Parts: sequence; structure tokens; C-alpha cells
Amino acid sequence: MQAPASRVASPGKGRTAACGRNQSKMPTNSREKPKTMLCWLGILAEEARLEGRQRRAEIWRTTSNSFSRFLGGKDIQDLRGIGYFTALQSLDCSDNALTSLDLSANTALQTLNASGNRLDIELDESNAFDVSSLPGFNMAKASDWTGCTRMGNKLTFTQQEVTYAYATGYSGSAEDASLKSVTFSLFADRDPSMGNETSDLQPQGRVYAKDRTLYTEGISGEVSVFTAVGTLVYQGKDTRIPVHQAGTYIVRHGEQVWKILVM
Repeated sequence: MQAPASRVASPGKGRTAACGRNQSKMPTNSREKPKTMLCWLGILAEEARLEGRQRRAEIWRTTSNSFSRFLGGKDIQDLRGIGYFTALQSLDCSDNALTSLDLSANTALQTLNASGNRLDIELDESNAFDVSSLPGFNMAKASDWTGCTRMGNKLTFTQQEVTYAYATGYSGSAEDASLKSVTFSLFADRDPSMGNETSDLQPQGRVYAKDRTLYTEGISGEVSVFTAVGTLVYQGKDTRIPVHQAGTYIVRHGEQVWKILVM
């Protein structure tokens, strides 16, 4: 069967997202849908889920013989729909950006490589992240958390990388424990263990923030400081610039721009 050429449907809606490598971070409280499976396997799975029973039957016939799939290193964030491939015996989805995996329908599966899955995320001003924004994530299936504290769906990072084990729901005959539990990680845009200091280092100089104050190093001349919405809050040559509110600030010196979070 020949796959559609260029687009794959997003989970649960009729919207589409262009196939290709997703290089963006997961926003803190985003409602945007991440890229789904970026290959014909994902295209077929999404079509099956969206188009209903007749399409699912076609998928089942196509995959009724045993087969394996390599989906490693494709920046995939979402493998929902993999359950339609009930004849799948071997799956490699390593080195992607997965945060969950449901193999409850893949009872024929015998081998799985899901290592190296890490999603880059952005923390809010309190070093927190809401996992309810992750595609297909079920907190009840996650355990053995490291690098954070938890309250409901909210993680407060204490280290830059958080890891956890995720139960796949696999119920097939294989005894391999890796089929039943996969380790995933979330990598933050900064290291909370460094306290409330954030920094943006570039060849033309460094800007960092601590205790509601911006500091510049190695920058000669006047700088302008703007809020995230473009309001000018400072212009001058000071290397120590107090700001009154937490948030994201843009520091500009000529054509050079630094983006810094003040907590």
C-alpha cells in the first residue's frame, strides 16, 4: 500500500500537520498538537483512527502478516494509533521525543527498543510543568519519578532532567520486561538547581538575571530592554538593570539580541 505523500492527521481532530522534523520545544501550557508519527506507519494509523471501522479493517488486512518497524530518531512525540497494528512483532521507536506508549493492543509484539526518548520542555516561572499537555499521557501509568516533586499533574523540577517509568499495558506472551515498562525523560530549558539565576551567553556577550535584576557582561555600549510584548523598560549603558516584574525580557545591543527569563 502506498502512503499519502505529505500530510498526517493530528490525533483526535481533522486538522493536519506537515510531516517533517519537529525542532520546537513543548510549550509550558500549550494546547497545540505535537507532530505525530512521521512515516507511512503513522499516516495509516491516524487514517484508521479517523476514518472508522472500514479503514481499520483495511489496516488489519495490510498488516496481518508478521512484520517489524524502525521508527528511531524521527523526533516523534506521539505513537497513538500503533495499537491498530496488531500483527506487529518488533518495534524500534528509540531516540525520539515520546513521553508515553500504549502497547495494550499489540499482543504479538516480541521485541521493543524505546530507549533514548527525551522531550525538551519549557518551565514556567516557578520551575513547574503540567504533564496534562503531553499527548496521550496518563499519570496513573507513570512511576519512579526522579528530579522533581509532584502535585497532581504538576511537576516542579529540582533538576534539569526528570525521568520516570511508564507502564505500556503490554499483555502479550513475551517475557521481556522492557515491553511492559519504558523509561522516558523530560529535559528543561534551564537547571532549577542553579537557583533563580538564568543566563543567555552569546559570542558578543552575556546577559543573566538574578533576583529581579538583569546583568550584562562583555557588552560595550548602550543596551535596550523590552518586555515580551515589546514595551521598552530600559535604555542605557548600565551593567546592572533592575526590573520590577518576573517574566521574559529581550535585551538588544545593535543587531544582537538576548532573551532572558526573570523569576
